[in-house]
Amino acid sequence: MDEEEFSYFEYFSGYVPAGVVFRMVADDTARIAQNSSEDVRSHLNSLCLIGLVSYFEAFAKDQIASAISIAPEIIDSLKQGGHRTDLAADDVYEYMDRLQYMIGFLISQHLDAGSAKKINSIFTSALKITPFGNAEVKAYERLLRDRNLIVHHGGAYTTSYIRQAFEEIPSERRRAHGDSLVVSTDRILSEVEFLKRIAKKIVLSTSEKLKTIIRNRYVFVPKQLSDAVNAMAWWDEDIVRNPDRVNIDDLPF
Repeated sequence: MDEEEFSYFEYFSGYVPAGVVFRMVADDTARIAQNSSEDVRSHLNSLCLIGLVSYFEAFAKDQIASAISIAPEIIDSLKQGGHRTDLAADDVYEYMDRLQYMIGFLISQHLDAGSAKKINSIFTSALKITPFGNAEVKAYERLLRDRNLIVHHGGAYTTSYIRQAFEEIPSERRRAHGDSLVVSTDRILSEVEFLKRIAKKIVLSTSEKLKTIIRNRYVFVPKQLSDAVNAMAWWDEDIVRNPDRVNIDDLPF
């Protein structure tokens, strides 16, 4: 890529803001669940649930990666919060010409975003943002519990799962390795909306925090950074589906 072709999209994984990617994937997941035929619906919904959680975790890590690259001063805050921030020398050497854009991803690939509490810890340490409230932490833990059951046991109930979800399982279906989790289409649609709500909160609050950080750093904010921070807040349907229609000059900074 020629030097003049470098743009604010370099700050994003796949050159697309993390929120845009997650919203498209979440909406596509909902459509897949709604349009599946009855004979494959149960299995397909289970796969949708696995994929939805996986893409949300990737979103969280990509979002904080972009934030770090845009505002590397938050690295110290992450470190103070107990998160790993060191870089491998060979990674630095390999990406030295693009380290400005890659540093966040080289750090975030080692961060653990495997639970709501861990995601809260990352964003609280770095940006003083708390994506999940107490009730939302419990909802995400339930989602992870069911996702893990499908991934590790094909959805078949285990004794430990039955103990964890005892009140949620009808008494006649509490047979370990005899009954299994059934993921309904309504469940998928509900989880899609739940994670979209959390993702939107992260997208908007991250952008606002970064605006403050960058304004404190510069007298005149470089256009590349202002464009990148604005792009992190993209969530509108028209922007998500047609980002080429967006005029950056129309987005306030």
